Amino acid sequence: MSNQVLSIEYTLTDANSGEHLDTNVGKSPLEFITGKGQIIPGLEEKLAKMAAGEEGDVMVEPKDAYGEYNAEAVQSLPKEQFAGVDLVEGMTLYGQGENNET
Repeated sequence: MSNQVLSIEYTLTDANSGEHLDTNVGKSPLEFITGKGQIIPGLEEKLAKMAAGEEGDVMVEPKDAYGEYNAEAVQSLPKEQFAGVDLVEGMTLYGQGENNET
């Protein structure tokens, strides 16, 4: 199943705590093209086994998503580097590399 446009409605839940982390329910669905690496591999693999319109709970292991937590990959940056941004604890920020990659 490659080069197909899929759309999904989801609620992301922490498997350990049950805490709801993100959702698009009641909003626009998440659309992506299969086989292009636009979503985490483990999720795409599980979705490929589902039928159109099928609902279900999908568990993706860290190794099939973003990988295990790596404390060495965490960066601390000075607050001054974010001038003009109203920083809020826990917010997600996206950076841009030298070659415009995110």
